[in-house]
Amino acid sequence: MRWRVNCHKHHQARRGASRLQGFSPLALVALLILLGGCVSVVPRGLRPEIDRSISFRELKEDPDAFTGRTALLGGEIIEAKNLQDETELEILQKPLGRGDVPMDTDESEGRFLVHHSGYLDPAIYRSGRHLTVVGEVMGGKSLKIGEAEYRYPVLTSKFLHLWAKAHRYYGPNYYPYYYPIYPYGGLYYNWLFYYHYPFWPYWEDGRPHGRHFHKR
Repeated sequence: MRWRVNCHKHHQARRGASRLQGFSPLALVALLILLGGCVSVVPRGLRPEIDRSISFRELKEDPDAFTGRTALLGGEIIEAKNLQDETELEILQKPLGRGDVPMDTDESEGRFLVHHSGYLDPAIYRSGRHLTVVGEVMGGKSLKIGEAEYRYPVLTSKFLHLWAKAHRYYGPNYYPYYYPIYPYGGLYYNWLFYYHYPFWPYWEDGRPHGRHFHKR
């Protein structure tokens, strides 16, 4: 009986190994990338705090109603201002795609402000860079854009992720970037080298770029 059990286990192991051998190395790489494409950039321990039911449209209409709740937003930096003890980021909201990456689109529902404790260099956090933010809603703040008064939702950051310039998400059906084996600039270019997290390290100009995790 023991011999039969061991033989059965050995047969199952051989079957599993033969199945893996049936996949080419490139197919396995593509599978791993596809499985990782939905992994959020937000740290695992912070994710339960996020209220994903908060839409930006509702937040913009009445930011005071969401005071104290934790929101996840993303967008494109308009301006970074260094204040006495913090940095204020003005951000143009963008919808979030896979992995909570801001999508590179003209679609936006407005602007919001993020207050981050400490100094962020405006040369790095410059206009045009994409950012994913987790923050506590602090209400609203009215400022002028040109001659028009605009009411911004305001967040105090708990987590920031600054995306490298090459990491842009165009959506699941944006040709040619959505197809994992499209040979654009080299085999698997768009998945391995264009925007994908977490399999590609965030390096730009010879130095890493990425996240600021602020514990309050």
